[in-house]
Amino acid sequence: MAVYWVYMMSFFRRICFKHLIQMLMLLAIIYMPLAHAWLVDKEGESVESTIPNKLKAMENAGDQMDGEQLRALIAAVEASEKKAQQMVAKYWSSLESSNEYQWVIYKQNFERKIAIDYLNNQIRITIPRLRVEHRTDFVRQAEVVQHELTNVLGLTLYEVLLLDQGIQLLGEEYKDQLLPEKSGSPLLFSELFTDSPSQDEIQMLANDMMANAYIRYHDQLSSNSVAAFNVKISSRITYEVPLPKERLIKKAKEYVPLAESFGKDLSVPPSLVMAIMHTESYFNPLAKSSIPAFGLMQIVPRTGGADAVRSLYDRPPKLSPGYLYDPKNNVELGTAYLSILYYRYLSKVKDPMSRMFIAVAAYNAGASNVAKAFVSTASMQHAVDKINSLSAQEVLDKLQYHAPAQQTRDYVKKVLKRKKRYDEEGIFL
Repeated sequence: MAVYWVYMMSFFRRICFKHLIQMLMLLAIIYMPLAHAWLVDKEGESVESTIPNKLKAMENAGDQMDGEQLRALIAAVEASEKKAQQMVAKYWSSLESSNEYQWVIYKQNFERKIAIDYLNNQIRITIPRLRVEHRTDFVRQAEVVQHELTNVLGLTLYEVLLLDQGIQLLGEEYKDQLLPEKSGSPLLFSELFTDSPSQDEIQMLANDMMANAYIRYHDQLSSNSVAAFNVKISSRITYEVPLPKERLIKKAKEYVPLAESFGKDLSVPPSLVMAIMHTESYFNPLAKSSIPAFGLMQIVPRTGGADAVRSLYDRPPKLSPGYLYDPKNNVELGTAYLSILYYRYLSKVKDPMSRMFIAVAAYNAGASNVAKAFVSTASMQHAVDKINSLSAQEVLDKLQYHAPAQQTRDYVKKVLKRKKRYDEEGIFL
């Protein structure tokens, strides 16, 4: 009899445990979309109500820059960059400039060009063609290219910016505003080294990378037949040097602590911060666009950046390009802007998943422009009722197929795909 009861108790325990597991799995399925979408209500308190306090509690970051000063700085930057482009055009028939995904440097009185291409994970080095009699001297050319490559691999962010022609043309009163702090400035390619590398270690990496370098196809042809090509093209030769394949992953992991720290402080999923950063700049800390926007998360000083600093600081810092090129400052402001979009500007969107989708689109195009995917006017206030009548999937479809700009449609797809990847890879603590 005792054996019977022991058996029955064991049986019921297994049944209860089985049902408990099933119940937990069901709850996980129910709440997974909510947790995946955003960090929302906790213990009955709306996170939205705590965000302003979190933002205002963050550290004071320096002197203020008023709107007039910022406009003057941006105007000076745009004017110097235009002048630099005009100078480059005198020496190069095809103008290549820095943007979100690459940084371009002209050296040696515009005879050499170095393009650091984050999108294609390579460095392109163009130099004048070196000849012995009537043939290309490939040995000397490779030596020159390797020398330039070694120099680039050893540059800090501060030193790279100093080589920018636009910055060199700026007056001293503005130049400091475009440069990050010199002391402690990290290497541009810090992800390729474990610690502060010696010159020998940098040289060794350059040697390894040169082993995989190749000359552009049309340049190879023109090495043998100069007459078949335009003189300006045939007088130069471009080496394409692939960066290590694992570089992008290593660079991403370098910024994970920032995404985690600011994501936690501002109730934004770190995976979303990483996905935005990846899409905006491919982790190029010196990214800049024509808007202009600057840095890893492409902060626009006049709009999103201004909103973020007003919320972050009682006394806002000077929102200069130099300030925004600092990875810590940039990720902090980008995360703050995402937080403002989700918890303030889009607070009337009820479904958290829908709100996340719209926040992503609004980060790219602005909330008012995104509203046009749902209503005919550029007003999120007028679009809210329509949005709340749709399912999350219907909201996503509207953004992916009816957002006013194709760039925004593609942007949403890329960010969400990358967010899923960062979630699944489990790189967050």
